[in-house]
Amino acid sequence: MEMKTLEESCERAGIPPFGQLVGEEFSFTSEHPTNLQVNVGYRCNLACTHCFLDCGPMRDECMSRETMEDVLRAFAKHGFRVLDITGGSPEMNPNIEWFIDEAAKIGHVIVRSNFAILEDPNYAHMIDVYDRNNVELFVSMSCSEEPTVDKVRGKGSYKKICSAWRKLNERGYARDPEKVIDVLFTPAGESLAPDQAKLEPTYKTNIKNIEDCELTHLYCSTNVAVGRYGDRLEREGRLDEYQRKLYDNFNPDATRNLMCAYQMNVDYDGRIYECDSYHALGADPAMPQTIGELADMDSIPSRRINFTPVCLTCAAGAGSGCSGNTVC
Repeated sequence: MEMKTLEESCERAGIPPFGQLVGEEFSFTSEHPTNLQVNVGYRCNLACTHCFLDCGPMRDECMSRETMEDVLRAFAKHGFRVLDITGGSPEMNPNIEWFIDEAAKIGHVIVRSNFAILEDPNYAHMIDVYDRNNVELFVSMSCSEEPTVDKVRGKGSYKKICSAWRKLNERGYARDPEKVIDVLFTPAGESLAPDQAKLEPTYKTNIKNIEDCELTHLYCSTNVAVGRYGDRLEREGRLDEYQRKLYDNFNPDATRNLMCAYQMNVDYDGRIYECDSYHALGADPAMPQTIGELADMDSIPSRRINFTPVCLTCAAGAGSGCSGNTVC
């Protein structure tokens, strides 16, 4: 999937450029962003059907220790409150343990894990790393039905995820207020993200009763038409319809809290983007272009956001972002 493909889809569907939908006051980044999201590599033990970065076991893109050092410098210098580590499977970066230990000395750390990897003896020790640093964990789990999860993530994934999840609960995760497990719920098919406040009690009850797993929060997001998911929509001739659905459900209130306004995203090679979807689309890097440049700057200037058709996902319905609904 390329940016041009999405732009042409929107033209066919009669959708205006996203920038025309957003008020001028919500079209700029903050001078004091709170979150620094970092993709430490595309290698993953799974190859999920909805992955917009096409991550999998054969990918070899990996953030270097040198780039991680630049990330830590920027994280400390510019007052970010959260370092949000994602992948691929972050656990597969050979420097991840050191990176988390150092980042936790500076601020709050989030790791987005698939949990299944924690059942692999080569990575099981990462539970200790998360535990000692009070790392907030995000896991993507759309339901408590084994066949559905395995269809998306691969045979046997569901049991591995739940097994690792219970081990984390035994360490105090989702029981101790400082040890947080967040579940990111993405609906199947072309449905928009549901109201997470309404769904959370039911989800917590179901996963506890069925698998004896506990979570702290449930967050809901909408699928982005990029990567494997976007390619499938295009193959099946449903891309225009999906983009039109997002546009028809455009919510102006969601543009007040777009994650790109307060979050900077760093790809494995150190380049900075509006969000992680932009990596896969071949979009131009933001300004500053690299995390090294950012670490050397005295301050972070506000700049106009480079809006694209991807942004329709973030502004549909209850809004959508890396931490779920943006309209509450």
